[in-house]
Amino acid sequence: IWLVEDWGLEKFRSAVEKRMGKALAREAKPGPDFDTPFPRRDVLGVHPQKQEGYSWVGCRVPVGRLFAKDFFEMADVADKYSDGEMRLTVEQGIIYPNVKNEELD
Repeated sequence: IWLVEDWGLEKFRSAVEKRMGKALAREAKPGPDFDTPFPRRDVLGVHPQKQEGYSWVGCRVPVGRLFAKDFFEMADVADKYSDGEMRLTVEQGIIYPNVKNEELD
């Protein structure tokens, strides 16, 4: 960061291109339209699984911050309701799979 601030973007880009032996792209290629959310992005709540009689439960982690005691409590929930399994999402959420429907309120 400080080198870019000191040299400026063009000098830094030139040095990187020289070291790589090729020119860098000047513009990013158009990406997908992110105005429309992905259909499975919202994991919060209870969702039916393919397996009859089971659901998965999605939870949010406030600001993605957890403390050691939180991990122990999450592990206890996983042990009690989802056969000890817990998954983390790329959006910093938690999924408990294989929860028996009879365990849900």
